[in-house]
Amino acid sequence: MHSEFNPSPKVTTHMLQIWITPTERRLEPSYTEWQPKPGTENDPKVLVISPDGRDQSATIHQNADIYRVKLVAGQSIRHDLASGRGLWLHVAKGSGVLNGLALKAGDAVSSETAGSFEISGTDAGLEALLFDIG
Repeated sequence: MHSEFNPSPKVTTHMLQIWITPTERRLEPSYTEWQPKPGTENDPKVLVISPDGRDQSATIHQNADIYRVKLVAGQSIRHDLASGRGLWLHVAKGSGVLNGLALKAGDAVSSETAGSFEISGTDAGLEALLFDIG
């Protein structure tokens, strides 16, 4: 069942719907409402979705790890991308920098080059989704 709605008449909701093709055809659809595990709500990088459900992430039938990135101004994280994988960073709120490239809400960037990626929050902080796709 889908549950995308805003029950509040006063608070604005910000949603992003993402469709990812599964590894197999004719799988039974599944839906998950994910919450970060206790104590990680403000961690800068939290695994949200993975093929194996590790670290209390939701599962997906695809070779993809999806992280929620939440950085305050001046805070940074590093993500190491293995050979043969792709990176997609979608900025949902705020602004930041990825390896020297300035990004703002609504921007996205991709790479298929293995290596280390540094993501930093700027004055407004940064909330983003980071896809590591195989």
